[in-house]
Amino acid sequence: MLYSLGDFQLALSAYDFLLECDPDKTYSTKELRRFRCFETTMVIAYSRPFTATKGNSPKLSLKMTGAELSQEEKALHHEIIESRNTVMAHSDHEFMRMAVETFPVEMQDNRQPINMFVANYDEGLSFIGKKLLAVGELLHKLHGSLHRSLIHQSHDDPDKLNIRINADQPL
Repeated sequence: MLYSLGDFQLALSAYDFLLECDPDKTYSTKELRRFRCFETTMVIAYSRPFTATKGNSPKLSLKMTGAELSQEEKALHHEIIESRNTVMAHSDHEFMRMAVETFPVEMQDNRQPINMFVANYDEGLSFIGKKLLAVGELLHKLHGSLHRSLIHQSHDDPDKLNIRINADQPL
Protein backbone atom coordinates (compact mmCIF):
# COMPACT_ATOMS: atom_id res chain seq x y z
CA MET A 1 0.00 0.00 0.00
CA LEU A 2 2.85 2.37 0.81
CA TYR A 3 4.59 1.78 -2.50
CA SER A 4 1.29 2.26 -4.32
CA LEU A 5 1.23 5.85 -3.07
CA GLY A 6 4.45 6.45 -5.00
CA ASP A 7 2.95 4.92 -8.13
CA PHE A 8 -0.12 7.15 -7.81
CA GLN A 9 2.12 10.19 -7.30
CA LEU A 10 4.01 9.35 -10.50
CA ALA A 11 0.71 8.86 -12.35
CA LEU A 12 -0.51 12.22 -11.02
CA SER A 13 2.66 13.94 -12.25
CA ALA A 14 2.20 12.43 -15.72
CA TYR A 15 -1.45 13.52 -15.58
CA ASP A 16 -0.39 17.09 -14.76
CA PHE A 17 1.94 17.11 -17.78
CA LEU A 18 -0.83 15.71 -20.00
CA LEU A 19 -3.09 18.61 -19.01
CA GLU A 20 -0.81 20.77 -21.17
CA CYS A 21 -2.18 18.99 -24.25
CA ASP A 22 -4.98 20.96 -25.88
CA PRO A 23 -7.34 18.51 -27.63
CA ASP A 24 -8.19 21.16 -30.22
CA LYS A 25 -4.60 22.02 -31.13
CA THR A 26 -2.49 20.41 -33.87
CA TYR A 27 0.86 19.10 -32.68
CA SER A 28 3.98 17.83 -34.42
CA THR A 29 4.77 14.12 -34.26
CA LYS A 30 7.54 14.86 -31.76
CA GLU A 31 5.15 16.78 -29.50
CA LEU A 32 2.51 14.05 -29.75
CA ARG A 33 5.08 11.44 -28.80
CA ARG A 34 6.01 13.47 -25.75
CA PHE A 35 2.35 13.45 -24.70
CA ARG A 36 2.16 9.71 -25.46
CA CYS A 37 5.13 9.20 -23.12
CA PHE A 38 3.22 11.00 -20.37
CA GLU A 39 0.06 9.03 -21.11
CA THR A 40 1.93 5.72 -21.08
CA THR A 41 3.60 6.61 -17.79
CA MET A 42 0.27 7.65 -16.29
CA VAL A 43 -1.45 4.41 -17.32
CA ILE A 44 1.41 2.12 -16.27
CA ALA A 45 2.01 3.89 -12.94
CA TYR A 46 -1.73 3.88 -12.22
CA SER A 47 -2.02 0.18 -13.07
CA ARG A 48 1.13 -1.06 -11.35
CA PRO A 49 -0.42 -1.39 -7.86
CA PHE A 50 -3.32 -3.41 -9.28
CA THR A 51 -1.05 -5.82 -11.18
CA ALA A 52 0.53 -8.99 -9.83
CA THR A 53 4.24 -8.74 -9.07
CA LYS A 54 7.05 -11.09 -8.17
CA GLY A 55 7.85 -11.37 -4.49
CA ASN A 56 5.75 -10.87 -1.41
CA SER A 57 3.82 -7.76 -2.40
CA PRO A 58 0.13 -8.47 -2.92
CA LYS A 59 -1.87 -6.65 -5.56
CA LEU A 60 -3.70 -3.57 -4.35
CA SER A 61 -7.46 -3.91 -4.56
CA LEU A 62 -9.92 -1.07 -4.89
CA LYS A 63 -11.28 -2.14 -1.49
CA MET A 64 -7.82 -1.74 0.08
CA THR A 65 -7.73 1.91 -1.04
CA GLY A 66 -10.85 2.69 0.97
CA ALA A 67 -12.30 4.65 -1.95
CA GLU A 68 -15.99 4.50 -2.78
CA LEU A 69 -16.18 4.49 -6.59
CA SER A 70 -19.19 5.11 -8.79
CA GLN A 71 -20.00 2.69 -11.61
CA GLU A 72 -18.46 5.16 -14.08
CA GLU A 73 -15.26 5.33 -12.02
CA LYS A 74 -15.07 1.54 -11.80
CA ALA A 75 -15.53 1.31 -15.58
CA LEU A 76 -12.77 3.90 -16.10
CA HIS A 77 -10.51 2.00 -13.69
CA HIS A 78 -11.00 -1.18 -15.74
CA GLU A 79 -10.46 0.73 -19.00
CA ILE A 80 -7.13 2.07 -17.72
CA ILE A 81 -6.00 -1.41 -16.62
CA GLU A 82 -7.12 -2.89 -19.95
CA SER A 83 -5.24 -0.15 -21.83
CA ARG A 84 -2.12 -1.03 -19.87
CA ASN A 85 -2.54 -4.73 -20.59
CA THR A 86 -3.19 -4.42 -24.32
CA VAL A 87 -1.53 -1.25 -25.62
CA MET A 88 0.73 0.56 -23.15
CA ALA A 89 2.81 -2.27 -21.69
CA HIS A 90 2.19 -4.85 -24.41
CA SER A 91 1.63 -4.83 -28.16
CA ASP A 92 -1.51 -6.87 -28.69
CA HIS A 93 -2.02 -7.30 -32.41
CA GLU A 94 -5.74 -6.54 -32.31
CA PHE A 95 -5.01 -3.08 -30.87
CA MET A 96 -2.18 -2.08 -33.21
CA ARG A 97 -2.71 1.09 -35.24
CA MET A 98 -0.18 1.61 -38.02
CA ALA A 99 0.24 1.72 -41.79
CA VAL A 100 3.35 0.59 -43.67
CA GLU A 101 3.95 1.20 -47.35
CA THR A 102 6.84 -0.03 -49.52
CA PHE A 103 8.24 1.84 -52.47
CA PRO A 104 11.06 1.15 -54.96
CA VAL A 105 14.19 3.29 -54.94
CA GLU A 106 16.10 3.46 -58.19
CA MET A 107 19.82 2.84 -57.84
CA GLN A 108 22.63 4.47 -59.78
CA ASP A 109 24.64 2.56 -62.37
CA ASN A 110 21.58 0.66 -63.60
CA ARG A 111 21.56 -1.60 -60.56
CA GLN A 112 18.31 -3.20 -59.62
CA PRO A 113 16.01 -0.96 -57.52
CA ILE A 114 15.71 -1.73 -53.82
CA ASN A 115 12.49 -1.62 -51.86
CA MET A 116 12.27 0.75 -48.92
CA PHE A 117 9.35 1.32 -46.62
CA VAL A 118 7.76 4.06 -44.59
CA ALA A 119 5.84 3.30 -41.41
CA ASN A 120 3.24 5.58 -39.92
CA TYR A 121 2.00 4.99 -36.40
CA ASP A 122 -1.10 6.38 -34.74
CA GLU A 123 0.32 8.96 -32.36
CA GLY A 124 -3.06 9.85 -30.88
CA LEU A 125 -3.90 9.81 -27.21
CA SER A 126 -6.46 7.52 -25.59
CA PHE A 127 -7.04 9.71 -22.53
CA ILE A 128 -7.58 13.33 -23.52
CA GLY A 129 -10.08 16.10 -22.79
CA LYS A 130 -12.98 15.14 -20.50
CA LYS A 131 -11.76 11.56 -20.27
CA LEU A 132 -8.37 12.75 -19.02
CA LEU A 133 -10.07 14.94 -16.42
CA ALA A 134 -12.04 11.90 -15.25
CA VAL A 135 -8.77 9.94 -14.91
CA GLY A 136 -7.35 12.81 -12.84
CA GLU A 137 -10.37 12.79 -10.53
CA LEU A 138 -10.06 9.03 -10.12
CA LEU A 139 -6.35 9.27 -9.40
CA HIS A 140 -6.87 12.00 -6.80
CA LYS A 141 -9.67 9.99 -5.18
CA LEU A 142 -7.65 6.77 -4.96
CA HIS A 143 -4.48 8.52 -3.81
CA GLY A 144 -6.36 10.46 -1.13
CA SER A 145 -8.31 7.44 0.11
CA LEU A 146 -5.22 5.26 0.25
CA HIS A 147 -3.31 8.00 2.08
CA ARG A 148 -6.13 8.35 4.65
CA SER A 149 -6.26 4.58 5.09
CA LEU A 150 -2.54 4.48 5.83
CA ILE A 151 -2.86 7.38 8.28
CA HIS A 152 -5.52 5.40 10.16
CA GLN A 153 -3.22 2.37 10.20
CA SER A 154 -0.39 4.50 11.55
CA HIS A 155 -2.62 5.64 14.41
CA ASP A 156 -3.49 2.04 15.26
CA ASP A 157 0.10 0.79 15.05
CA PRO A 158 2.70 3.55 14.44
CA ASP A 159 5.62 1.12 14.24
CA LYS A 160 3.95 -0.85 11.44
CA LEU A 161 4.77 1.88 8.92
CA ASN A 162 8.37 2.44 10.05
CA ILE A 163 10.09 0.52 7.28
CA ARG A 164 12.97 1.01 4.90
CA ILE A 165 13.51 -1.14 1.86
CA ASN A 166 16.99 -1.21 0.31
CA ALA A 167 18.31 0.44 3.45
CA ASP A 168 21.87 0.25 2.16
CA GLN A 169 20.96 2.64 -0.67
CA PRO A 170 20.46 6.36 -0.02
CA LEU A 171 16.95 7.67 -0.71
